Amino acid sequence: MFDIKKIEQRFGRDTELLGLAVDIFLKDYPKRLEKIKQSIDVHDAIALRQTAHALRGAVSNFSAQELVKIAHQLETMAEKGQFDEATVAVYLQLEQGFERFGVALKAARP
Repeated sequence: MFDIKKIEQRFGRDTELLGLAVDIFLKDYPKRLEKIKQSIDVHDAIALRQTAHALRGAVSNFSAQELVKIAHQLETMAEKGQFDEATVAVYLQLEQGFERFGVALKAARP
């Protein structure tokens, strides 16, 4: 799901900084997921694109490439104005991925 060695390198092996980043991320990502869900529900392409992009950037700091790709899919769907069952399915995939990722990240937190 993620490579802890890459994450440590990205944070210059500063475990205090990494721990702070993990704490902030774990507190923030559920809010972003909820905003993505709301954006899909009301067909707000701008909010969906912006929030998916921000979430993609945040999770890329933790080398979670699968989640980066899924968030990018939602960005692309928003750019096309695509709000259908496929968009909901991609969102659900993202939500489930973040549930697993959050648990794994907490367990690996320095």
